[in-house]
Amino acid sequence: MSPTGGTATLGRKELSVLGALLFGAFLLRMIPLFVAPGIYHPDEVFQVIEQSHRLVYGHGIVPWEFVKGIRSWLLPGFFAGVIAAVRPLSSNPAVYLAAIGMVCALLSLIAPAYAFVWGHRRFGLTGGVLAGLVPAVWIDTVYFATHPLTGVIAAHLVLGGLLLAEIGAGRRTYAVAAGAVLALAFLIRFHLTPAIGVAVLWLCWRDRRLLLPLALGAVPVVLLGGLLDVLTWTYPWQSIWLNFVVNAVNGVSERFGATPPYYLLGCLVGLWSGSSVVLAGLALVGARRHPLPLVLAAVVFLSFQPFAHRECRFIYPAIEFGLVSAGLGLAQLAVWAQRLQPALRTRLQRMAIPIGAAAAFALLSLTTAAAPFYQEKVLRKGVAVVRASPFVRAQPGLCGVGLQVPFWKTGGYTYFHVTVPIFEVPQPFQLRKFAPAFNVLLFQRGAKIDPGLGYSTLRCFDEMCVARRPGGCVEMHQP
Repeated sequence: MSPTGGTATLGRKELSVLGALLFGAFLLRMIPLFVAPGIYHPDEVFQVIEQSHRLVYGHGIVPWEFVKGIRSWLLPGFFAGVIAAVRPLSSNPAVYLAAIGMVCALLSLIAPAYAFVWGHRRFGLTGGVLAGLVPAVWIDTVYFATHPLTGVIAAHLVLGGLLLAEIGAGRRTYAVAAGAVLALAFLIRFHLTPAIGVAVLWLCWRDRRLLLPLALGAVPVVLLGGLLDVLTWTYPWQSIWLNFVVNAVNGVSERFGATPPYYLLGCLVGLWSGSSVVLAGLALVGARRHPLPLVLAAVVFLSFQPFAHRECRFIYPAIEFGLVSAGLGLAQLAVWAQRLQPALRTRLQRMAIPIGAAAAFALLSLTTAAAPFYQEKVLRKGVAVVRASPFVRAQPGLCGVGLQVPFWKTGGYTYFHVTVPIFEVPQPFQLRKFAPAFNVLLFQRGAKIDPGLGYSTLRCFDEMCVARRPGGCVEMHQP
């Protein structure tokens, strides 16, 4: 293993190794999807797949963003196609949710592929494997890969556009495709505009001939995005400019919470603890040979600083870009370690260092995931309501569902997959008023329910419990 300085061209052997790496990464992503599926943030449900469910099955909760018309139908429309494709197999939510998760997981493989290509270019085949291993096995990329959050999907597409430009080696067709993919990332998550702009500048600075084909790929996609908003809302690109006006100019986003400037940095340090130091060091080392991923990570991080409303999920693209740089850093450290051990003569002896580096990083990811704080803040989020939803749906004689929790803490119609009314009754007076309209109630463990309403607890799933009362339902309408 030594620096090669070669091109990104991959032969049959390299492609086989890359395929094995990506297959292993895909299988790893299936573990959280099937073993303990959860909902990290309400947006992945109500801004995306709940609207997909509404398109296919005709019913779903409509959040305020889709009332005002500040969200694009691009992703909901795409995932509606996924749901419709598997509908003939089964209407069980587990089937279409698994299909959506698997599609997202396949898209997430772009990150390790990009890291592999650059690692191979700089350090040979073993370096490519080490570089690709980092975004392939790190717990954040494994967990979030199957969650249809706009920032997650757009991050993959940004790397996908860069990868197309890299493997195309200046070929016009690849550059056009790269421009189209980068434009798609912009339409899905316009908040990444600064990072996408830097990526385009990087490509054109390296080869000015790419500017025209990138534009030829991007312009039609952006125009189609504007046409989609005209057809689904009113004005071209309404989901972009009106979203910015409502949230950034009018300050609506601040109603959901304002955080100090250091909050986003605290997200990383708080979740990763000591691992954050290791990853930061690896990323800095990796940036020596290929600075773009770390530059993009910094741009994403800084682009959210001017706004008071910040959430940890906003910087997922920065995490993914940074992990690509960290992968290159791991490969570089392995090269340096081999140089310090000239006595390693046999192939087996030389491979001990990269194998040890890979094992150490995999262990770091595993210990980070096993930390109680990470379990609480990430891995266990939304697991209880996902487990409770099929139990609610399976209740015989179900004629209405009551939620004594805010609707956004549930999986909506996407997970309940019922045709009966759902009533949000978080306050006791609301529960008493609308109790005749539903006979099954989802509530937070420990909540007090008026015994006069006749509800009996059937089962609890961690913090979420399901209760039922005898009898049917009276038709009522909740304002």
